[in-house]
Amino acid sequence: MSQSRQSLPGATAGSKKAPSKGARELAPELLESTIPPTPLRELLAADGASVYVLTNDESLLATVQQAGGEQFPVYHAESWQVLTEAIKGRRCGIALLDVDAVHGDLTERLDELAKLTRVLVTLLASERQRAEDLIHLLSERKIHRLLIKPPTAGITRLLLESSISRYIELRQRPMLAEERIRGGAGRFAAWPSWLLAGALVAAVVAAVAFSGLVRPVGSGGGPAVPQVMRSVQPVEPVEPAPGPESALTLPLESEPFDSPQVSVSTAFATAEDPAGPAVLPAAEIVEPPLIEPSAAVTAAEPAGASADVDIDGLFTAAEQALIAEDLDAAADSLASIEALEPESSRLAFLKAQHERATARREADEEPADDAETARASPQPVAVTAAPPSELSSLVSIARARLAQDQVLSPPGDSALDYLKRARTLDPAAPSVIALGEQVGAAVVAAAQFEIDEINLDRAEALFAEAQALGVADEQLMGLELSLVYARDTLARAEENRMVALAQARLREGHLYVPEPDSALAHLLALERLNPDHPGLAPAFDALEAEISSEVEAALAAADWDRAEAGIGALERAGAAVGDPSVLAGKLEFGRNQQAFLAAAAPASELNVLEFEPPIYPDRALTRGIQGWVDLEFIVDTEGLPREVAVTGAEPDGEFENAALRAVSAYVYEPFELDGRRYERRVSLRVRFALE
Repeated sequence: MSQSRQSLPGATAGSKKAPSKGARELAPELLESTIPPTPLRELLAADGASVYVLTNDESLLATVQQAGGEQFPVYHAESWQVLTEAIKGRRCGIALLDVDAVHGDLTERLDELAKLTRVLVTLLASERQRAEDLIHLLSERKIHRLLIKPPTAGITRLLLESSISRYIELRQRPMLAEERIRGGAGRFAAWPSWLLAGALVAAVVAAVAFSGLVRPVGSGGGPAVPQVMRSVQPVEPVEPAPGPESALTLPLESEPFDSPQVSVSTAFATAEDPAGPAVLPAAEIVEPPLIEPSAAVTAAEPAGASADVDIDGLFTAAEQALIAEDLDAAADSLASIEALEPESSRLAFLKAQHERATARREADEEPADDAETARASPQPVAVTAAPPSELSSLVSIARARLAQDQVLSPPGDSALDYLKRARTLDPAAPSVIALGEQVGAAVVAAAQFEIDEINLDRAEALFAEAQALGVADEQLMGLELSLVYARDTLARAEENRMVALAQARLREGHLYVPEPDSALAHLLALERLNPDHPGLAPAFDALEAEISSEVEAALAAADWDRAEAGIGALERAGAAVGDPSVLAGKLEFGRNQQAFLAAAAPASELNVLEFEPPIYPDRALTRGIQGWVDLEFIVDTEGLPREVAVTGAEPDGEFENAALRAVSAYVYEPFELDGRRYERRVSLRVRFALE
């Protein structure tokens, strides 16, 4: 991949001579002026260092994408064909295979991928139950790491960093070996002599500059490895030419890039130096250790980074301080950068390097006999002693998250997550116990903050977390009292609000409708919360009076449905109001009375107590006329007829008056139903006949 580069300091403007390879590797301060502002994600993708995830597990894919963030390119391979095509097209350098999504024999599938390209880092994701059956793939160098599902974002990010570092080493080794095979004469024969001489001069100058800038790391008589940040030149992926391997070719299987202490720059130095270690330690763990990502790759700034000279100077100062292991000076520079460009990915990388360097320093400073003392003391549970460096790294990262107020979030990368991992390694370690106290205190403080903000559900969850962490009883007691008081205060405020709402709806006439926002609804809700609230009884009394008055008006207007709804509301209020049975009886009586007056029943249904026969009219008597008269009338509650009316007669005009006078004087027994007297409409036919 071609990239534009600025001229190195001291080069003439018209010169086209590129700096020698040794100069690029040995002069980090010169490298600063050559790093293009290409975002790391694009830089890795262009170099083929993309991660393709073959899985049907949406949770696993989401975790890997979250861990990749804005730095690592992560893509979903929906099928085996999509994955193999990406590898053949040199777009995929890292393949993460979910064993549940791999069809057929897993070993054969891995061999199939290995035949496609030698520059491929293969990862597996598996449930813990199946992991034991897959461990042999690590020892056989068929895979780089085995990820246990469901993974956390923090573990997955470490896995991606390790894989990127491994991929970069694999990309560089074939080129380095090829240079050795071809040899100087074969490679440089076509170069002009002046260009070779210039390269040699540049290498000498860079070596002199490097001797005053780089501090070797090592102890005793061991070889010192220069700890410098090196630039990995992105190039187009080139497959090694087929044919027999030279004796100088470094077989990938013999040098796994698994050690947490090996960086990409160290791997390059090993590849170029035959005297270096021939075999690095093989990985013997399932989950990836804490591995430093390549400083050279991730040092590239994002495209939007500021071109300000002071920012560049601060970045340079921070990087050189990290190289010199002056962590205090590095922290000062990083703080200044964060104030100016807090979103810079270059800043995020350097901060991560600073955290890891701090963890390593604390591990080195930890007394050598701490692990032996912890193992000698009685343990409550059987645990496997963890390497001090890994345990100290977890503790240091957890403390860094505490300093950043990341106590419980983000999930998988919080102080609490690192504490839990540290406790699984060595719960009795003094540093882990102290960290637990610090995290517990932070959780208690967070819970108190949520109480002050009236986020009581969140505070309850934090209280439970503090209990699980084993926070001291006196701290928990104080927090619990604060929670109880806050809950009580909030409950009183809510109850008073309900009373106020009920009174407002009462004034508006919303006595029992609408159902969710009526005076009755608010009072019933308050009664469920606190039946002894002092404002409840007066509010119910006022509501009862208003509803009863409305029911009486409805009864008077014969509006039985409205009366029935009001009586139902009083019944729902229950014992808080008076007995609505009286109003219910009035409703029943009104409906019955209306029915008894609506249609006339035969008068024979009533008992006649007093009656006189009608007087036969003289004219009809002398003429010998006979006939009848139909009458309809109401018998009142005293048994007396009223509203007597003629509904028919034969012959017309002869007997009507005689019938009306006779029936109006009748006395009936009053009609009763369920102990209540009702007026009753009846009909009667009075006959007039001659004997």
